[in-house]
Amino acid sequence: MIFLHTLYIRRINLPVRGILKNRVIYFLIKMKAVYVMLAVFCSLISGCEGSRVETVSGFKQYHNPAWRIRLEAPLEWETAEDVTGSVVVFYSPVEAEGDVIQDNVNLIIEDLSETPLTLFQYSRENISQIREYLADCRILEEGESMLSGYKSGTLVFTGTQEHMDLKWYQEWTVVNDRAYLLTYTAEAGKYDKYYMEAMQIIRSLKIQ
Repeated sequence: MIFLHTLYIRRINLPVRGILKNRVIYFLIKMKAVYVMLAVFCSLISGCEGSRVETVSGFKQYHNPAWRIRLEAPLEWETAEDVTGSVVVFYSPVEAEGDVIQDNVNLIIEDLSETPLTLFQYSRENISQIREYLADCRILEEGESMLSGYKSGTLVFTGTQEHMDLKWYQEWTVVNDRAYLLTYTAEAGKYDKYYMEAMQIIRSLKIQ
């Protein structure tokens, strides 16, 4: 059986002004194994304690009281928690066995209380690490927006991982010494297919 597994590049134990900093770039690839193992590994939300998913007006509404956040996703998108460090991941519908990856949107929340960063500082670090760790990285767009009522940074970039040409959209904000980083990942050639739905998920973030 074909299923999707999460791989990641992670910056570990790298001193920044004497403090260890981590940043994560996620992407998904196809590989073979047993679906039950995937379900256990991904901690699928149907049985997760604390958070909940409700169906309202044709959308999944995800609420995580521990992190005090809410998100919405289309009904067809699968929801999983605690996937290698992310708070939640939304997976687009599986189209065919030949798909290289399953498009997805994931949310990472990073505690900055020990080394507080402004939005500008966090943006510089994030972009610097992407350039350093992503093969053939090409920054296509860099800008600013609003996320959950807060000023945010945005980035569109491409790169190669496991011989795959991938494209990402990232948006992040810093609120009360926490960084909220949302990432949409897709094959470069299919990036536009779920772009609008991915943006709908990202724009739905509510920080409480």
